[in-house]
Amino acid sequence: MQCIPSDHQGIFIDLDAKTLFSANPPILPASMHQLTTRHPIKVKNYLATLHKYYREHNIAKHAQALYNTAADATETWTDTRQQLYDNLDIDITRGKLSAEAASIYYTHSRPWSPKLRNAGIKV
Repeated sequence: MQCIPSDHQGIFIDLDAKTLFSANPPILPASMHQLTTRHPIKVKNYLATLHKYYREHNIAKHAQALYNTAADATETWTDTRQQLYDNLDIDITRGKLSAEAASIYYTHSRPWSPKLRNAGIKV
């Protein structure tokens, strides 16, 4: 055994990937997502709505402030800063979900029902 002088302590964890990830739900195929790149109008609306949300909530300013704090080696990362980071993450996620919901439009011009769909399939 060889010892390397260091101020870091090595920690090793042996995890069984099958056990660890078997409870996770499967990743949905792209066709199941509301927003895809195959719908340019939806993407344009999504980006416009998201940019507006970011401006209104000063996302860039808050992110830059946290980045500057993290990059400054003289400052320690505190619980307060962690809470600011978590709040920013929640706000960004909220903006993305809001923009996605606002960008969804339906291309069907006629009312739809299972009965109507089945009739169309038969024709």
